[in-house]
This record gives sequence, C-alpha cells and structure tokens, in this order.
Amino acid sequence: MLDHSLFVALSTRLLLQKMGIEEQEEAFTLSLLHDIGKIVFFMHIEWYGKLIEEAKLKRESLADMEKDTFGIDHQETGYILGLKWKLPEIFLRVIKHHHSHEITNDTSYYILKFIQEADRFFYYRDEVISSESYILNKEKENLLAETDNLLSILEH
Repeated sequence: MLDHSLFVALSTRLLLQKMGIEEQEEAFTLSLLHDIGKIVFFMHIEWYGKLIEEAKLKRESLADMEKDTFGIDHQETGYILGLKWKLPEIFLRVIKHHHSHEITNDTSYYILKFIQEADRFFYYRDEVISSESYILNKEKENLLAETDNLLSILEH
C-alpha cells in the first residue's frame, strides 16, 4: 500500500507541475493520505487485499464492493478518521471524494482530479484513457524508479 501512496503522490505532483499549479507539495501530502481508510480495513480484515485484487480484475469500483461487503467504503472510513484527527478541510474533501467527481471552483478541484487520475493510472498503467494518463505514461519509468528509491530509503 505504501508503494501505491508514494506512486500516486509523485504522479499527482508531476501533473500539477506540468499544469503550472503551485500547490504541489500540499497535493503530495494529500495524495499520501488519500487512501488512509484502507489501513483500517487492512488492520481488521485479513482478506481485504483479495477484495482489492478482485475489484481490479473485474474492473469494478472498490468503493462499491466495500459498501456491498462492509456497509461503508474506505473513503468514508478515512473521512471519519480524518475528522477524529482534525485534518484540514481540503484533506477531508480529498479523502472522502477521491473516487467521486465532486465539482468545485477552486484549486482543490484540480488536486482531486489529478489524484484520481494518478490513482487510476497506478492500477491501469498500460492504458491511455485520459490526457493525464498520457502524460504519466511518458514518465512511467521515472515515476516507478523514484517510487522504488523512496521505498528503499524508508526501509532503512
């Protein structure tokens, strides 16, 4: 899961750089935390990783599968955790809506959109389904190498 969060954070930051949006470091942190609700499921449900793989293989929404199985998804779980931790509003918005298409008129819309694109790209790297995935595909090897480098630093 850490490799996923790092890859999404690096990818989101790259997309913001390409678009000239300045909140790159804030978006990096938001990206690291976007799936925080999954940690709760991993801690309490031993077969949760299999549910993630099943959603990927079937190309179904993990959030929908979680709701069907548990009555709540990782977005809502992460949002509740974020409320308990008193995270800022933008963090709560990204955690709660990173699989939906919330429309806002501020910069957080682009951060959320790019986190969504980076998240999708992590799982479907061989498909170019958006202009963002085209950009990320061009940088895929660099993103993977940087992710591996950060993981090795964190492991030591």
